[in-house]
Amino acid sequence: MRLDESITKASDEQLQSLCNAETHTAPLSEDHFSRWDIPVEIKQAFVERAKQDEPAPAASDRYADVFSSLESNSKSDTLYARYPVCHECAVKIIATMELDLSCTFHERDKLALLERELERLALIKGDMEMSSDDRMRWNRDQNRLECDIEKMHHACEETRVALRKLDEEKERVLYMLNDMDTQSTTLLKEEEAVFHAWNEQVAEFEQLACEKERLDAKLTEESRILSNLTDANAYTDAFSIEKDAYGMGMINGLRLGRFNASRPPQDQVTWTEINVAWGQLALLFNLLCRKLGYENPTMLGEHTPAAGHDNMRDPCPWVILNDFGGAFSMGCIGGAIWHGIKGARNSPRGERMLGSIAAIKSRAPVLGGNFGIWGGLFQSYDCAIISIRQKEDPWNAILAGFCTGSTLAIRSGPKTAFGAGIMCGILLGVFEGVGAGINSAMANYNKPVAPVIPDAPLGAPSGGVSLTQ
Repeated sequence: MRLDESITKASDEQLQSLCNAETHTAPLSEDHFSRWDIPVEIKQAFVERAKQDEPAPAASDRYADVFSSLESNSKSDTLYARYPVCHECAVKIIATMELDLSCTFHERDKLALLERELERLALIKGDMEMSSDDRMRWNRDQNRLECDIEKMHHACEETRVALRKLDEEKERVLYMLNDMDTQSTTLLKEEEAVFHAWNEQVAEFEQLACEKERLDAKLTEESRILSNLTDANAYTDAFSIEKDAYGMGMINGLRLGRFNASRPPQDQVTWTEINVAWGQLALLFNLLCRKLGYENPTMLGEHTPAAGHDNMRDPCPWVILNDFGGAFSMGCIGGAIWHGIKGARNSPRGERMLGSIAAIKSRAPVLGGNFGIWGGLFQSYDCAIISIRQKEDPWNAILAGFCTGSTLAIRSGPKTAFGAGIMCGILLGVFEGVGAGINSAMANYNKPVAPVIPDAPLGAPSGGVSLTQ
């Protein structure tokens, strides 16, 4: 019988009598529960709860009477309630009992398993004989287990074969992946090389396109210049041949003859103008002969300027000494100035003049000697090249400078000598180019101007040019 049922079965009259019982002056103590077989903790709990709920003397014995009434009405065959509990305690007791029950079931299962295992061992050892039904059942179980084991072995073998195939497939796939990675790396490198080559080709193409445009523009300009030169006549522009108002021949505005004696002296042509005009005519004739490839040795001697020799310079043995002396003097003067300033700057205060003089005396002659050797050697090579080539042009100075630089640097080795010769040749080429440009500019400034000839008076004769006078 459950605890709540025992409480329900208690009569209302008994509960009412308990509630209306006479009060006692003695407080509730453990002596009231001495006749009940309950734990000490429960007794103390009842006493403390009675003191907390109703500390008055009228309710001191209520819990004892209620407990006694519940005890008398809770006896049954299944449960004997020794003492009442509250709801929380009942829940805890039920949970504890359920836990004990589950432990009991677990112990029972273990004992049953142990019993079966002992029976199996006894059957195996022969200590116990099984019945025919048990043997048949055991044989069936054994056969079923053997079939299951065989199936499991077969499945394991199939699984091993499948795993072996999968491993082979994995190896093949890994090999293919490695091969593809190698090919991908190779393709990336080739692609990068192709991109580099493409960029180089594009850059080269753009450079060639720019060069082509430049050459096309230059070709157009040169074609225009060539067309203008083809249409123009250089000889006509350089040598303007005409006649004046009196019918006298003129070249570049210079008259070629004189008038008759009947003309007054102030109207006559000066011999200076006539000589210049005939010089221009001789130059034109010489150019025409060279253009046509005709040479007349009787007309132009070998010692004339037109023959390729410079009559303004000294003969070769003397020009070498002159250049040596001039170069030595220039080196001494320049070295004196340079080393004098340098020696004065490097000397202590108060001795700058002495230091400058000492530097000039020690270094200026050396620099002058270097200049003199360079000038004399250059002029020697220049005379030799003129003698070999039999002509005067800027190439003589360039070749002489190359030979001079190579000779002075020959002690440093062929490679150094060749480089020094190239540098000297380039330097002399620059000097010759600058000199040619200056001469051309001066020639344009000194170009002869045609004199102003007055108009012919009315009634003047149309001819009368006398070239014999």
